[in-house]
Amino acid sequence: MICATDKEWQHAVKDGRMCLVCDERRGDHAHHLISRGVERYKRETRNGVALCGECHLYKPWRILAAVKAKAPSQYRWYQKHKNEVRRGFETRKVKDRRVLSGAQKRLGVNLKSQISNLKSGRGGA
Repeated sequence: MICATDKEWQHAVKDGRMCLVCDERRGDHAHHLISRGVERYKRETRNGVALCGECHLYKPWRILAAVKAKAPSQYRWYQKHKNEVRRGFETRKVKDRRVLSGAQKRLGVNLKSQISNLKSGRGGA
């Protein structure tokens, strides 16, 4: 389900649930599995889990293991969409690298030699 606002998303994800990691405390925090910076999945309820404050702040490495063990369909959704986002990021990185090398060629500057000169103390002004 996709919510209209961030508050609706938080309410839908928490909705009286217990913490997914420890199952001991009330899940007062809503955590995004895929970064909320990715607008496409920001308000998707499958992209969120309820956590207690302690697990959210001090045990972030346990979150995905808990999702995998306790919510396998949500974990499969996360794996599928995480890879889509990652592939897009890698594509942008490749394009950025090409732009950088193109700029180097146009300027006639070899950045590696400039950096090594600076490190060895032969830096040029």
